[in-house]
Amino acid sequence: MKYTYTFAAGVLVILQGVLTFVIPAEQVAWMRWRVGAIVIAVLAVIALAMQLRKQAQEEKRANAEREKQERKRDKKIDELLRRIPKRRLTQDSALTFTPHETLPDRVERLAHEYYDGLQEGISRSTYESRLKPKLIELLPELSPFKVNIPEIDIEAKQLYAAMRETADTLALTAVKMENPKMRLEGKYLVLDEE
Repeated sequence: MKYTYTFAAGVLVILQGVLTFVIPAEQVAWMRWRVGAIVIAVLAVIALAMQLRKQAQEEKRANAEREKQERKRDKKIDELLRRIPKRRLTQDSALTFTPHETLPDRVERLAHEYYDGLQEGISRSTYESRLKPKLIELLPELSPFKVNIPEIDIEAKQLYAAMRETADTLALTAVKMENPKMRLEGKYLVLDEE
């Protein structure tokens, strides 16, 4: 059913080609054969156009479904990241407890911002002005942790794919920083059993 119109167009073109060999040459010039050939050619073009339209609709539906699944995935990862136990509060000199934002907290916050941007459908200009500077500022501090965010993801030529990769990397890094017994194997966190 997927290639019905393409098949029909192919049959019509083959039929038109075969008829030129079967019909005597002097009859091909007759008006009824010319009209028949034109009708067959028009039907073939219509069938191809219908197939192209049908394919475009299927691709659009598949892209919408894939984007929906990716948004669900991003939301789940963001929710899991929010469930990470937070570090303890630190004491200042006045012996009052004040929250102190640590590097893992900042990495986690930036990962949340990336996931929020993916959920909201962030624009390129917003990415360039809001998220990219924060990432560039944070990268030097992440170098001891061997965080690898390629330049192509920082520049985000393909905005959402690059943002998703960066958000995943930041989320995994934040988890690893909070739980030093965890180590990364590819894109998975594994608990070290040493």
